Amino acid sequence: MKIAYVLVEELHPGLQNKIFGQIGEWEVQGHEVVLISHKTGRVFRRNGEKLFADPGLGARDHQQLVRKNRLARLGLFRKQYSFLESALSKVRPDLTYGRYPFPFLGVTRAYSAGAPYVFEINSDDVSEYYIKHRFTGVYNQVFRKAVLSGAAGMVFVTGELAESDSFRWYTGARLVLGNSVCVADFPFVENPENSQPNICFIGTPKQKWHGLDKIGAIAEALPDVQIHVIGPEPEQYRDSGGAVYDNMVFHGYLNDQDAKRVVAKMDVGISTLALHEKNMDEACPLKARQYFAQGLPVIAGYKETDISTAPFFLQLPNSQDNVKDNLNVIKEFIQRVYGDCELRCQAREFAEKVLDVKSKEVVRLDFMRKLVAHG
Repeated sequence: MKIAYVLVEELHPGLQNKIFGQIGEWEVQGHEVVLISHKTGRVFRRNGEKLFADPGLGARDHQQLVRKNRLARLGLFRKQYSFLESALSKVRPDLTYGRYPFPFLGVTRAYSAGAPYVFEINSDDVSEYYIKHRFTGVYNQVFRKAVLSGAAGMVFVTGELAESDSFRWYTGARLVLGNSVCVADFPFVENPENSQPNICFIGTPKQKWHGLDKIGAIAEALPDVQIHVIGPEPEQYRDSGGAVYDNMVFHGYLNDQDAKRVVAKMDVGISTLALHEKNMDEACPLKARQYFAQGLPVIAGYKETDISTAPFFLQLPNSQDNVKDNLNVIKEFIQRVYGDCELRCQAREFAEKVLDVKSKEVVRLDFMRKLVAHG
């Protein structure tokens, strides 16, 4: 198959690892893949080869336009979707794949140029857009079905999303498949040999469901534990409502390789802690996949799609006070897994057997192949 992968957002390291890992396996299986970034006006391959571009679209200062007003933002969407339609018409894929796009005028026409198309559903967009802004939430809720109903199929990363009211109405082909990861791309250190427990949190500013503001409670309760925060700067952390303690280290934004090097030295990874902010209970975050791939036991505040129980996974309640009410449980977990090389090997092996692209992407490709065969 010739597959067009539409990028609806900028590639941060975690997302790039996921998408490039997927595409790499698709190519190994003999498929041709072209990436389309309508935000930056580029059409390219995974190896960086640029097929064609719109220099004017790519040169625009998107953030400045968005800051001006919402009308400027909507005008930018119109230009981006016009580029997407043109790109898909030139590429002429057998199938188009990508995350759910913002439902602006012209988006359905654009995707129809690459039909059939499949949307990957990573979150409840109804809740998420309302969290960002009420106007955006109302707009999305009014127009989303017109966009989603045109898809030949949907791939849901959790069963909860597939069964939710936001998507129950959809009658097309469905697949539930948790996020995959190319485990071989992540360095594994069997014994980091830390003199004290080192734990890390990978997060993004202004994403309330990450639970960034809860990290301080762990730092205060466990002064002998070194806590590394990757992504947010100290000021952004304080803006979230968190207090800074002496045992906290802020790395700021790291590129892919630097993030992997830091995580490889950690003893425990902290995943999403406030999924309740999105009215969701189940998830399979990319950062958790990275932690597992690098052999880290994980602390999380949600039901993990690919795990029921495991000695290297601590599932906290999905509630506002899940950290504050379970500090002793967190402490005991960290003490138990700290320095346990065998447990790190178990986490890595779990990632290789369950989360790796080699096992998950064959299922996704079979789903897409059937959609192409049925026209």
